[in-house]
Amino acid sequence: MLWGNETPEMQKKYLYSLFTKTQFAGKQVHMLIVDLFRHISKKYISYFRMIDEGNYWESRDEAVLESQFNRYNYLLDMFGDALKNIPPSEGQDPLEHIKNIAEKIHKDYRNRTF
Repeated sequence: MLWGNETPEMQKKYLYSLFTKTQFAGKQVHMLIVDLFRHISKKYISYFRMIDEGNYWESRDEAVLESQFNRYNYLLDMFGDALKNIPPSEGQDPLEHIKNIAEKIHKDYRNRTF
């Protein structure tokens, strides 16, 4: 009711979009929520699109979801550890420091298997 007459297309695009973050709730909660949306979408909604970063919606494979959770948790852990343990250089801009850390993690991440 509040935004139905929006004219910018970018705002209209997200008018009926919702999201939920399950990473910190764990794998079992993620599967439960995806399965709930699967049921609701089949029974009550004529058009429904799910984008699942855990790839469980598409695969229904717990091992695939586990791998995705491991990837995201690894990246968060690495970034947090780097912020704690790698001090910025003398006079370094904080944004530049964060970019350097992100680049290092990105390089390490590409060489890791999950």
